[in-house]
Amino acid sequence: MEFLNFINGQFVKANSEVAMEKFDPFTGKSIGSALSSTVIDLVGALQGAKNALGEMEKIHLEKRAEKLNLWADIIIRNAALWAQESARFEGMPANFLKDEIFLGTTNLIKKLIQNHSHTTGFFRPTGVVAISIPWCHSFLLAIERIVPAFLAGNSVILHLSEPSPLARMLVELVQKAEWPTGSLQILFGSRAELVPVLAGHPGINALSYVGHEKHREKVVQPSLSTGKKIQLNLSAKNSLIFLEDPPTPEDLLRQLKPCLVGQGQTAWNTQRIFILESFRESFLNKLKIALETLRPAENENSPELSLWPVVNSERIQQLKNVRERIPQEEGKVFWGGERLQEKDQNGFFVQPLFSLDLPNCSAWQQEDLRLPFFIVTSVKYSHEIAKWTNTGSYGHSAVIWGPTDKARVLGQKLHVGQVFINKWKISSAHEFTAQKSSRYGSTDYRWNGNFFSEQTLIF
Repeated sequence: MEFLNFINGQFVKANSEVAMEKFDPFTGKSIGSALSSTVIDLVGALQGAKNALGEMEKIHLEKRAEKLNLWADIIIRNAALWAQESARFEGMPANFLKDEIFLGTTNLIKKLIQNHSHTTGFFRPTGVVAISIPWCHSFLLAIERIVPAFLAGNSVILHLSEPSPLARMLVELVQKAEWPTGSLQILFGSRAELVPVLAGHPGINALSYVGHEKHREKVVQPSLSTGKKIQLNLSAKNSLIFLEDPPTPEDLLRQLKPCLVGQGQTAWNTQRIFILESFRESFLNKLKIALETLRPAENENSPELSLWPVVNSERIQQLKNVRERIPQEEGKVFWGGERLQEKDQNGFFVQPLFSLDLPNCSAWQQEDLRLPFFIVTSVKYSHEIAKWTNTGSYGHSAVIWGPTDKARVLGQKLHVGQVFINKWKISSAHEFTAQKSSRYGSTDYRWNGNFFSEQTLIF
């Protein structure tokens, strides 16, 4: 299978001869490749995106909302099939992708376009909006940016970091809703090479970037000379907190879902697990029993909790290196980190790695490794958890299990955008602002806010 750029209404090959190959994480076999886009491809896409702005302006706001509502209907009809296709690229269970990503996105669309007719003032589109997103749950990341961009009347250049069926899905949405040719352009390619060009090109009016903290300078520095709007959503480590001992290993396994779904590689994932010393021994016994029940995920009809694969072989080696270094960081290996041999040996399966007692000064307590690596820390008093959690670059969310009143008191002290008490859901269908350095620039996702629109208030 060959993945092509989508420029000015057509699928076309990139100008580069450097191909990015994608492997099925369930089998390790190649499932397609894409040529890396170049500046020449960007120039063609930018020209088409600018031409589309005039056509977008002719579509009344009510009609734009109608077209986007049609997207929700199309997604509902295709959710099961699209989830199966995406599972092979993201290494996540198809059932989870269907329920939480695709069907969840339909609620997000309705949320983003609600109250579009009840506005004061005059709103102009920002112009050409570039969006660069990573491989993981890319459909959700794309939709939550493209919808307000289109509703405001912008055209979009979407940069995908690697081959993905997302391009074909989005093209189907654009074509069936009859958006103007050039309103959505899609490029594949190296983020290290293409993102600085997107950030520095004067013809692009805004850039929304989702990625790792280490790439912040590559986005911000080139944009300084252009004065364009910047929206950064950077990696954020989260905390899973236990204020009481889980009743059974089965309960604990369910509560570990924020760790296991995505294998520590996504923005919602938890890397640090906090428990109280009063039930440490009991908790660790249940944790070991729970982890021993994990099994490799299947591409189809995956059980709700299983052992997710990592997405490429490089991450397996990275995890092995971490496992070997844990004693040097004054910690202990508790469980996992071994390559599995139960299925096709070419598949990218690995046990999630759990460590104990890494000190707060450890680099791994501060850095976001984006690996299936989880740190269990026990503290004497619950107020110590806030101190540990609020170090480093955090921001997306925290999950607390325990008495509601105590959990609420602790939750108010955490520097995160959202706190879930005795439950977990990725919950992107409402607006929230992550804390600390996980966000930068304008964090406004409203179509008539200060990122996707230019505003003139009339009194």
